Amino acid sequence: ALENLEEVVIVGCCTDICVLNCAIPMQNYFDEANRKVTVVVPKNAVETYDSPNHLRDEYNEIAFKLLSQAGVKIVNNY
Repeated sequence: ALENLEEVVIVGCCTDICVLNCAIPMQNYFDEANRKVTVVVPKNAVETYDSPNHLRDEYNEIAFKLLSQAGVKIVNNY
């Protein structure tokens, strides 16, 4: 059941859009509810796109910093 939930792993494309906008509100929810649930984002299971105005490496790193600052656990591999 959900009261036994200890960890949520979020994977997907667009680290800086979809993953970021799922993980941070989820982390905030658990924090506000005083739940000891770890929100995890594995670097090897997320990615974003590369374009002239959206440099993949830069936007991934920005997203990882924002996620980490919000309390999301960033791991290299899961």
